[in-house]
Order: sequence, then C-alpha cells, then structure tokens
Amino acid sequence: MKLLPNFATPSPRKRICIFLSIFLFFFLISLCAPYSYDDYEFAVVSMLPMDEILNFSLTYGNGRLLGNWGVIVLLKSPIFAALAKASVFSGMVFLIPGILGMHKPFALFVSFLLVTGIDSDLFAQAVTWTSGFQNYVPPVFLMLVMIYLIQKYPSASGYFGKKLLICVSVFLLALAGQLYVEPSSLINLAVAIVLLVKIWHDPKHQGQLPALLFLLGAGIGLLLMFWIPGAFHIEGNHTDGYRTLYLDSFRSLLFCCARNFLKVTNHFFGLLGLPVCGGAAITVHMTRHRRSEMRNRILYSLSFFCGGSMGLFALMGFDGWYGETSIVYHIFAMVVVLTALAVWVIALFRLEDTLLRDRTLLLLCGGIFSLLPLLIVTPIHIRTVYHAQIFTVMAFALCLNRFSDNWKQSAVKWVTVITKGIALLLAIAMLFTFFSIGSMAQARHRYVLQQLDAGAEQIDFFRIPSAYVHEQTDPNMGLYYYRSAPNDTLFHIQPYDIWTNNYLDDIQ
Repeated sequence: MKLLPNFATPSPRKRICIFLSIFLFFFLISLCAPYSYDDYEFAVVSMLPMDEILNFSLTYGNGRLLGNWGVIVLLKSPIFAALAKASVFSGMVFLIPGILGMHKPFALFVSFLLVTGIDSDLFAQAVTWTSGFQNYVPPVFLMLVMIYLIQKYPSASGYFGKKLLICVSVFLLALAGQLYVEPSSLINLAVAIVLLVKIWHDPKHQGQLPALLFLLGAGIGLLLMFWIPGAFHIEGNHTDGYRTLYLDSFRSLLFCCARNFLKVTNHFFGLLGLPVCGGAAITVHMTRHRRSEMRNRILYSLSFFCGGSMGLFALMGFDGWYGETSIVYHIFAMVVVLTALAVWVIALFRLEDTLLRDRTLLLLCGGIFSLLPLLIVTPIHIRTVYHAQIFTVMAFALCLNRFSDNWKQSAVKWVTVITKGIALLLAIAMLFTFFSIGSMAQARHRYVLQQLDAGAEQIDFFRIPSAYVHEQTDPNMGLYYYRSAPNDTLFHIQPYDIWTNNYLDDIQ
C-alpha cells in the first residue's frame, strides 16, 4: 500500500533533528556513566606514554589490539568517550532501517527502541562499561557500516572517486573490525563470505569488488587477531586462562557444550524473548491463509505460550536467567527459545515474499551462528551475545516493516505516534536513571578523595545500586586511586544500603 506524503520517509531536516536528539541522548547517559570493573586499570594505563600504551595493548594476552588500545584512548577523556559512544549508537539506530530498506515514519523510533530498550545487564556491559563497549560494540557497528556501503556501491556507478572511496573504506574497516574480540572476527568473516556469495549469484554482480575487499580485509584481520597473542606473548599476561577451550577430552568438550548451550539460550531468552516471540507471532499471522485452521491454532498457541512465558519470567525477575538457580529455570528458558525460533522458521517458509523470507532466515542464521563459538569457551558473559542481539532485532524489524504494509493510513499514523511516545518516555526515564547514577558516582569519588586526604588505611565505598552499572570487583578501583594513596591502602566495596547506614553522613 502506498503511503501518503505525510506518512513517507521523514524529510532530511527531520532526520537531522532526530539524529541530533538521539546523539544527545546517548552522549548524556554516556557522560554520566562511571568507571566500572577494569575501566580503572585501563584509566591508569592511559596516563602512560604512547609507546608504553601500544606495548601494553600488544602484550595484554589477546589479539584485541584495537579493542584494548581503544579503551585506553577513550578513558583519557570522559567527553571523548561519550562522543564515541553517542556516534556509534546513534549511527546504529540509523543504519538498521537504512540497510533493511525501512522507510516508514516509525522505522527510526522502532530502531531506537530495539537498540536502546535492551536488558539492563547487557546495557551495563555494552554501553555503560567503556571496556565492554569498546570490545563488543564497534565490530558490530563496523559490520553494519560495511554492509551499508556495499549496498550503496551500485548507485556510485559512473563516479570513480566515490567507488574508490567505498572500496578503500570497506577494506580498512574490515581489517579494523577483526581486532576487537575473537567471536566477532569469526562472525565478520562469515558475513563477508555470505555477502560475496549472494552478490556473485546476482545476475548484475553489483557490489562484487567491495564485497571481495570485505572478505580480504576480514581474512587478514582474522590472521592478525590470532597471530598477535603468540608473537607478543609474555608470562603472566592478563588473559591467561581466559576464554579457555575445553579440548582436553571429547567428554569434557561435550559437557562444556551442553552447559554453555543452556547458558547461551538463557541469555538469548532474557535478551531477545520479546522480539523472537513477536517476530514469530507476526509471521504466523502474515502466513495464516496458507495453512489449515488446525495448524494455525497450533502455531498461534505456541506463539502465545512463548510470549506468556516471557512475561512470566519478567514478573519473576531476571535472576532465573543469569544466576546460578534451579536447573528447571534454565531448561524451561531453553525450551521457550527453541520453540519460538522453530515457530518463526516454520512460518517463514510459508511466506509468499521470498526475498523477505530469505533475508529474515539469513539474519536468524547469523544470530545463531554468532553464538556457536561460545559453546566451547569460558567464561560466557551476556555482552558476548551482542552480535546475536543485533541480528535478531533486525529480523524482527524486517518482519514488522512488512507486516505494516497492509495497515491503513490511520493505523500507520497512530503507530507512529505511539512508537514516538514510547521512545520519548524510555529516553526520559533512562536520562533520569543515569543522572542519578552520575550523581552517586561523583559523590563516591569525592568521598574517596576525602578519605585519602585524611590518610585512611581502609576505604569502604559503595556499589552503585543500579542494574545499568557493571561493578563486579573492587581491586581495580584501588589501582586507580593508588596514584595518590599508599599501595597498602585497602579498598573495600560494600552494598549501597549497608554503606549508607555507616557512612552517609561523611559525604559532603
């Protein structure tokens, strides 16, 4: 159905205003985000000379050269880090509908909700925590940029300069995107292969050269990722035993895969239960006329079962997904995830639109493939599934966009207004949350400095009471403050409520 002019793609001026608003939102929450976990250690390294910083990044113990080096650079300036985060996330909000060809007025707001309205644990590790952001988000962002550039390559026909710029950019970005985190390096290589095969089978072969350069850059970068740890290995580096492979015996490998499969599906359910169940339900509805009534009832029932389970788990709290709780929680979450995915895939094969079917299946396969390397390593934290997060929400957005083609103009208008309102409410709520977080972080910092000036031998400080802050340990905070404290000063972290009972009056 053709949209009326007032429901078409927002004008360039409106798009710029929306982009600046989203950029400002991410900038403000990033500026309020405190150091957490090993940000303190990297902040200390950031004060070293540049040659020592580079040596530290090379000998850290893994091939995440740009990941490690980038954290250090970002932590040199909180404003610079906030600008980098705001650029990446606001860029992703615009890239997702751009790549998927979503031109409806609510597309940008849906994209914003899918990128921002994520599980608080993932937000804490991929947005708030600078070290987590720098390793896990930029490779996903660069992947989206490269796909977008390859899509735009055919439109540059006749402009040698533009085509050359796209080719050089794709190669350099592909190379850079491999030096962040190991699973992303494997995923980007797989994406490059799939893109090249897809373009190769296109009769016009448009975009073949940048796709080939994507594969070449990804291949070289992958070799660098795994060459650096061996070439610059030092004893006692920071990652000894980290991401351990369970390859001692076939039995240990099977046990590891089974245990990690439960954990990965639990993460997947906690993060993506809503878009997966929503995508399944939408696709079942779009294909209902191509099945019998009985099969429709079965698929609808399974969709509602999965969606209801998602709501039930949300009411019970998220600890059942991520904590060491009863095995029943983990198995139930796994069953719901596999059921929802199965319903979605079964419904997709009944789609008349083969292009939509193939693109959605490809995105879902990308999400599943991005989880496979995690089955044989440890530890597995929620940030490791960020690639799967983006692939899956893109699949959901694609089906939602196609589903909206049959809506009336009034429905499009109301959905746009509602989506815009929800996005605004989410942004306001998160801004208030992070203003509070920033205020507590500043108060804590002032308190620590006061205790240092007083010569305290032990400094008790509180853990910021928010799921949007990734604070798991306290020794790294001591490393940061040892610049002005004796090395034997003890830093001890406490829960916020316990700390406030003893020390609240000490904050000035």
